[in-house]
Amino acid sequence: MKNGPTIRKAAPGDERGIAELWKELMDHLKECDPQYARTPEGHKMFAGIVLGCINGENSGVFVAEEGGAIVGYCMCQVGGYPAWTLLHGERNGGITDLCVAGKHRRKGIGEALFRAARDWLRKQRARRIEALGVTTGNREASAFWREMGFSTCSQTLALPDTHNGATQR
Repeated sequence: MKNGPTIRKAAPGDERGIAELWKELMDHLKECDPQYARTPEGHKMFAGIVLGCINGENSGVFVAEEGGAIVGYCMCQVGGYPAWTLLHGERNGGITDLCVAGKHRRKGIGEALFRAARDWLRKQRARRIEALGVTTGNREASAFWREMGFSTCSQTLALPDTHNGATQR
């Protein structure tokens, strides 16, 4: 990715640009699974979450910036899930979000963001890194993570529509 966007650690103020990309990510995920329909103000709440992660000691947030605009982001964390410590006695890392703006995809930006997050997680002494919550229907994301060396290690199963009683047994 020569002469491409700059990959850097996110700073306060970046959360607004990241939240705009998050809207694009959620709209894409909604095509994979309607459960990901975002609320009209969801991006504002997400911006607050991002700011907390930017300021958090157990979170890493990285952005790809080009021409003053954020064109990609990656969020990761260490620890997070208490059973990791119980099972392994060490900290694990998780990548919770990775998004590159549609018109900037397939240029190596996602890989560069992943490598920044991976390097940060290694410095935090994460024993293992998981890409958390890759949506089953998002074939593009699944292929990306496999290209980065990941393999399936767990599965999340959902019971849909519990409010309407459609799934009650």
